[in-house]
Amino acid sequence: MTIGESREWSFVISNEGSGDLTVESVSTEGAYFSDSIDGGFTLTPGEEVEVMTMFEPAEAGQLDGQVVITSDDPDEDVVIVQLSGTGTEEQLPQIGFEPESINFGEVMTGEVAEEVLTIHNNGNADLSIEDIVVEGDGFSIDYVPPQFDWEYRRTDNNMSLLALDGRIGDEQLIAGDYIGVFTPDGLCAGYSEVPEGGFGNGIGLQPGATKPVVKSMDSAPVRRSNIVSGRRKPNANMLLNRPS
Repeated sequence: MTIGESREWSFVISNEGSGDLTVESVSTEGAYFSDSIDGGFTLTPGEEVEVMTMFEPAEAGQLDGQVVITSDDPDEDVVIVQLSGTGTEEQLPQIGFEPESINFGEVMTGEVAEEVLTIHNNGNADLSIEDIVVEGDGFSIDYVPPQFDWEYRRTDNNMSLLALDGRIGDEQLIAGDYIGVFTPDGLCAGYSEVPEGGFGNGIGLQPGATKPVVKSMDSAPVRRSNIVSGRRKPNANMLLNRPS
């Protein structure tokens, strides 16, 4: 659970005996756990009460707690309910760049001076760069979006391709990765993102489609193409262009 958020979970205390059950206290231990019970109470036979517990982490990691129930039950005067939860940091991108400023110094008219500005992501979620522009007379920018990094595996298949599996080395592609089709000349003709649940009955890859959908075994014939596997890199943009 994200730090600062809260979640509730409830359980029931019931009296399964033939006489009144006196619950002296319900106390919750653990820095980030709490409960809805204030003080003790008495339950008649067959009566029950719902206890609501709350978890609100303020730090990341596995966090444990417990609810201690004290009563006059002759066999179980103390009952402990274990609690656990995991705190996670909020997933946010954070742009960073270096250097913070660029001084080109003195440049003769007609000559060109170049400096490099590096943009990086200091956050814990993907950072999308929508555009980069430069303002000011005499200044310009040469920006090339990052290329998608593909690993090639040739199949020489003349029919439509139904990808039943995809790996980079020994590592299985997972949801969020991409698998695509390239023409014999190396032009990306179509690709698809691996969906939740993996390959299932196969991912149909059809040249000519920008993002082929998941298809059944009845894929239509297509021209010869190469099937490749690709792992998405942070901050990478998918581009349909001739791979390097």
